[in-house]
Amino acid sequence: MKQQIVVLIGFLLMLFMVFPLITVFDTYKLVWGIPVQAIYIFGIWIISVLAIALVVTNKKLRKK
Repeated sequence: MKQQIVVLIGFLLMLFMVFPLITVFDTYKLVWGIPVQAIYIFGIWIISVLAIALVVTNKKLRKK
């Protein structure tokens, strides 16, 4: 079960990192001096790392 969820998170990460979706955030706007595209890329990366960490450390998702 854990492996399936981790693979799903990996596919979602690839889905959010495709070129057309990244170009939506390719603007010259800055948020606190940081480009919006960089915030998007690092935000998705951090969320995926935290999601995988939660899945791996969750004791309720045991292999059946």
